[in-house]
Amino acid sequence: MDRTRSGKLGLGVWALIVALIALVVLTFLPSPYVIQRPGPVYDTLGTATDKEGDEVPLIKVEGAETFETAGTLDLTTVQVIGNRERTPSWFELALAWMDSSRAVVPLDSVFPEGVTTEQRDERNATLMVDSQHEATAAALNELGYDTGAQVVVVDAVADSPADGTLSRPTM
Repeated sequence: MDRTRSGKLGLGVWALIVALIALVVLTFLPSPYVIQRPGPVYDTLGTATDKEGDEVPLIKVEGAETFETAGTLDLTTVQVIGNRERTPSWFELALAWMDSSRAVVPLDSVFPEGVTTEQRDERNATLMVDSQHEATAAALNELGYDTGAQVVVVDAVADSPADGTLSRPTM
């Protein structure tokens, strides 16, 4: 009986050692996932501190009648933990899978393969400027100004139905 107990104990010790080695290996292996979680919320009708430390409104309309508001217009954001250069550890992913406020998503769905961090940041900056221009045009149209809006194709996803059908205008 002692021999059986000793064999089971030895097997248990080996199983524990193998599990610990697997855990250490997983710690250093890159994961193909990133974690999304709620980011900060900004009241776009509020104020922000400028370089001089003064509070300035985030939105300022000149040349048109405006009205005071007591409400808020919140901008919600999503924060992504990880990128192609540094993915979350498997331990971080396990914790995120158990947290209902976080989502574990494939790395390629957030950071397309072949796109560098610098290219992504440049693209996002361009999208932000475009969004600001579109908001300005929408406001001017609402005020009765003709902005001469036009639709321009910037890019089409390769192998999509639009690829080859839509193209950039020649200038």
